[in-house]
Amino acid sequence: MPSAKQMAKRRISQLRAEIDAELEKIHWQKPHVEFDDGKKREYLAALARLGTHEAAADWVGVNVRTAYAHRKGPAKDPGFEEECVVQMDRFNRIRLEGSAIARGVDGVDEPIYQGGKLVGWKRAYSDRLLEQMLRARLPEYREQVDLAHSGEVGLTSGVLVIPGIAPKPSSPEDKQ
Repeated sequence: MPSAKQMAKRRISQLRAEIDAELEKIHWQKPHVEFDDGKKREYLAALARLGTHEAAADWVGVNVRTAYAHRKGPAKDPGFEEECVVQMDRFNRIRLEGSAIARGVDGVDEPIYQGGKLVGWKRAYSDRLLEQMLRARLPEYREQVDLAHSGEVGLTSGVLVIPGIAPKPSSPEDKQ
């Protein structure tokens, strides 16, 4: 017979599973909204601004699965999928890149607290973001890797052995 502690753990697990199932139903149940061309335009604008399909679907009041069905599922609209890719790229370039530039080049104001009270502000910069942007945009900041091969490869056929990828032996005799 299980102890009281084991029974309590089981009950907690059951309750968690029930709560998770209920939250899943609530999350995916939205009133039916027609996903017509007008809603698709709203969705695309929201996608460019918010950067996730979940947020864009929520913004226009449709179920994220409905939007997915129009992108890749049974109601697939290739033009819509292509435009989603364009809008995500737009978000990445405008919002993310803009934020990275602001932190790396312009810096951002961070509050200074003392004794729980705001006493001032300081300008903080992100050296790492700036370094990554320089590497991405200017070739002279990228790592130079020489991939030239000097020598001769004498194998015309054979087995490529990659250390650390060998399967585990199944018996002690296989280890020899």
